[in-house]
Amino acid sequence: MIAYRVLFTVMAALLIVGCGGGDPAAPATEAAAALRAQPKVQEEVSHQEAAAEQLMDLAESSQPRYFPGHQTTESSPPFLFRRYPETGLYLGVVVDLGTNYIYKGVYITGGRFGTLSDPRFVGMLSDFIADSSN
Repeated sequence: MIAYRVLFTVMAALLIVGCGGGDPAAPATEAAAALRAQPKVQEEVSHQEAAAEQLMDLAESSQPRYFPGHQTTESSPPFLFRRYPETGLYLGVVVDLGTNYIYKGVYITGGRFGTLSDPRFVGMLSDFIADSSN
């Protein structure tokens, strides 16, 4: 059942982002500011790294058209991400607090979704998988 939820959510996010989907800048700025005020907890970061891996594994298994093969997870703070050379896409999760990106946010970039310097927010990690840290 979770695979169908991931499939539906990723597809909906891809369609929304591909169509423009409104202006995410205002909510993103407010959320990032609120998150900057929270203390960084090392155990939670470790959990978020495992959750990011789980999300990317599910994306690969449920959406091979966009995320083909099993790619190596890379790190470029604040993101953990995977690069998909076949499609030119990057799928990443923000695992560090105190940045201009939404903590626990899921982002896609590359191909028709823009440049590496402008990743597109597609939802919260908890929108795609269960988040036990809340």
